[in-house]
Amino acid sequence: MNIRNIPHRQTEWERENQRNLSESSILQAQSPFHTEKAGVAYGKQDAIRDAWGDKMQVDLTKDDCETALLLTVRYSLLSNPCASMEDFLQLKEKGLDGSVNWSGVSSDFSEITNAANGENLKETIDYFASRYVALASQISRTHTGQELADQLAKLEEVFAKDSQKFASSYASRLKKALGISNQMAQSMECSLAQLITQRISDYQAVQKTLDIELEPDEQWLRNHDKYMAAQLRQAAREVPASHANADFTLADLQWASEIAGSYQSLYASVSGGGKHHTEFYVLSPALVDMKTEALADSGILSQNMSTVLRDSMENRHKRIAEIAHTPRVGEQQADSAFDYARFKDIYSRVLDVFHRTGDAVSAIREGGRYIQKTAHSTSVQYRYEDFFAPSGNGSNGPKFNAYKSNWEAFQKSLESQKGAMQPTTLGGIPHLYDSQFVDAYA
Repeated sequence: MNIRNIPHRQTEWERENQRNLSESSILQAQSPFHTEKAGVAYGKQDAIRDAWGDKMQVDLTKDDCETALLLTVRYSLLSNPCASMEDFLQLKEKGLDGSVNWSGVSSDFSEITNAANGENLKETIDYFASRYVALASQISRTHTGQELADQLAKLEEVFAKDSQKFASSYASRLKKALGISNQMAQSMECSLAQLITQRISDYQAVQKTLDIELEPDEQWLRNHDKYMAAQLRQAAREVPASHANADFTLADLQWASEIAGSYQSLYASVSGGGKHHTEFYVLSPALVDMKTEALADSGILSQNMSTVLRDSMENRHKRIAEIAHTPRVGEQQADSAFDYARFKDIYSRVLDVFHRTGDAVSAIREGGRYIQKTAHSTSVQYRYEDFFAPSGNGSNGPKFNAYKSNWEAFQKSLESQKGAMQPTTLGGIPHLYDSQFVDAYA
């Protein structure tokens, strides 16, 4: 049987998460802070490019020569942002008047929201807070009277809406993937809002002493809020790890997202798999949960987050079983050999070894050996013989080594980070299930 010919088992929950993951992977590469993540600060050339984009808003609904010409000029200059763009905008002479493109601000915040994950949560909080402070400063400097009051009110309106959307979206994704309660998700949302509020205070303090040296023909940059926000981010200290009134720390919310992403990967593996022998889907969640235990025991996670993640493990396991027993599109009944009692039996043996020894590698080995001894399916027995056997070319070692290497890499990251976020340290979970399993019972 060819795996491509298997009808895809996908519920509305998986479809929504697939959309979230797809949007995140696409937008992350285009997000407003992606250059800063690569170590390149948002600079003057970026400001020129964005200023050009703001001034040349093209109505794509118009089918005329003028629109075609504007599109040609715009994309030509955007693809080669050189001195001619600066001359074209005449920024040196005319500068910027301090007016705010609120539609553009909301669009930027939406990109940040869609791209937010555990790896870039710090930058997301920084972006929201620094942009708010830069906009407030710009408005206060360039407006007076009722116009000043109206623009500051607009800032509060836009920021409140978009920052709440970000916090709600992030917490909602955690709720769905981790199987946590509405109350815990709401608490995480509030913690995010409090972290942003704290960071705004930090940037307001930095703003008072920030001294940016600009040439006479570069003064227009003071009215370019993106550029000024980037200057604030460069000058500010690190995001605080916690907030006095928040239930969850920054590290909590970062690692929760990493764990959620790992389980989303597991859900997708089960959803897209063939006949669901229980033994093919138990060691990977056990590995994730052992990492979660290690994070909690190391003190990286707060007591609140440790409790939430431990208490919701059962919900994530039941979600795997639910997906395994969900009929594929076009099917009346699920073709599944998934037995939840069997899953918990194997899982408990793995975690028992880990709790006694603290050695996840030994725990995975014990789980694999137990499956070999107790499996009734011939295909499962064969597969776990292959699990421990050396690979054909000898270059990668046995499949068991994938788990071993994954755990060892995770341990090294814990030893080196001392509570700081290490991107993707929880990722790369080895899945025992692959197309060979489909072939095994074709």
